Amino acid sequence: MMEKSSGQVEPFPKGMVVASIEKQLAHLRDMLLAELPFALDVAISFDGKLEIHVDVRRQEEAYLVETKLGSLPIGRFQHINRGSPPHHPFLHRVSAQFVRDADDDAPHVPGPDGSARA
Repeated sequence: MMEKSSGQVEPFPKGMVVASIEKQLAHLRDMLLAELPFALDVAISFDGKLEIHVDVRRQEEAYLVETKLGSLPIGRFQHINRGSPPHHPFLHRVSAQFVRDADDDAPHVPGPDGSARA
């Protein structure tokens, strides 16, 4: 037997986990912007895998992004590639997949105080 609906939609509760993930992703973006001050934009996307996209103006800056991603202490990046951002043919985009080690449960992004967080 179906229960009658009151016709009102209740807001989806925002849990601590969601807030924590949002904070970690924002912190990851802020750290990338701090390490890559010449970047025009740093975007993070998730479609089955966590990816970062760094847009720069010059080809030389794209090479520098590729080099720096391999040495940043904020995680491991793989499948680094270059292209153009959509609708901006005169810019360069470096994209990379952010991955975690097989024995970890979550990517480690250092917190604001520098400590590792899962």
